[in-house]
Amino acid sequence: MIEEILSFALLAELELLTKSTYLEKLDSYFITNSNNDLLLELEFMYENTNDAINKIFNSYFDNLDLQLFGKLLFQNIESIYLSNEFTINEFAQKMYLLWNLYIPYPINEKEPFWTLSYADDCLSYGDEKQTRFLYEKTFNYYH
Repeated sequence: MIEEILSFALLAELELLTKSTYLEKLDSYFITNSNNDLLLELEFMYENTNDAINKIFNSYFDNLDLQLFGKLLFQNIESIYLSNEFTINEFAQKMYLLWNLYIPYPINEKEPFWTLSYADDCLSYGDEKQTRFLYEKTFNYYH
């Protein structure tokens, strides 16, 4: 549950998903788990996904199922990538920001997260094919 909410919050913060998509997911969990203190806190933070992200990482990091979190996050990222809503340059910038600003140490040094730190490097010399290869490889990590 929290892993999915976190993945939606991260993607909403980066404007890869709408905040309303994140809120719908949060609300769906809150409706069925209204006694959950974390969900209640996140509901009060509904306008600020950055605060929600920080709350989850700071308070629940040790309880996160990192395997599940990674799987859910990269499934969502893959869907966004395949939608072609963003150019490869826009997508790459957002993936680097995800890695650099939001994925904490030591998670950010593990695959497939680590690839987000350098996959866009190939674009600086015009190698879109290699960049796409690296992203698509990360999508297969949890398959």
